[in-house]
Amino acid sequence: MRFNSKSSIQPSLHDVNGLVRFKGCYLLKAVGSRAIGNNIKVRVAIFADIENTGTIEVRLLGGNFGELVRFENEYLQIEVAFKKLKFGHFFYLAWYEEKGALADNFVSDHLANVITNDVANLKSAVAEMVCTLPTACMRDYCANILDQLPESLSSCAWEKLSKSLVGKKEEEVCIFLTEFMCRDDVLLCGYFLDLMHEKKPYQIWEKKLLGH
Repeated sequence: MRFNSKSSIQPSLHDVNGLVRFKGCYLLKAVGSRAIGNNIKVRVAIFADIENTGTIEVRLLGGNFGELVRFENEYLQIEVAFKKLKFGHFFYLAWYEEKGALADNFVSDHLANVITNDVANLKSAVAEMVCTLPTACMRDYCANILDQLPESLSSCAWEKLSKSLVGKKEEEVCIFLTEFMCRDDVLLCGYFLDLMHEKKPYQIWEKKLLGH
């Protein structure tokens, strides 16, 4: 594989061979580690195109990306660089930032529309599921949680959320959405569930914590 000094903005991840640096808005699919020989493990992140048609594995060098895992299934602004060693080469993450106003600088209108339309459709599907909850206070509570979820939440995260709600009782829906919003922070989950007039979801959640 031959590399040169070429850089690019928002390339397809199928077309990054030959680049020494690129940046753009991509979906963080996973953060983990893998062995590279001699029992050496390296931390890596997997990013996907906005349309989820291609992926790339990049290494996480040093200790600068400890918080990255909390952005799984969200879109991030990233800059990736190429590093060549004596016995190989790899891409590594040079920089990242949450998707915001900077996205307009290097995400085309087409790709931005893909994100907006896909997320809007999936969010609408989840909202319709919440509207079918029979108890008014639980229905209102869950609808309010949906309004609190971050705008940067990806289509993959919304799809996973919608599938997770299928077949759940209304109390379970309240608990699941609360845990999803609070990222499983026990104190926050308890705080929000206790705000509800109907205490059954809180009681079920509390018993689950105690292993009952």
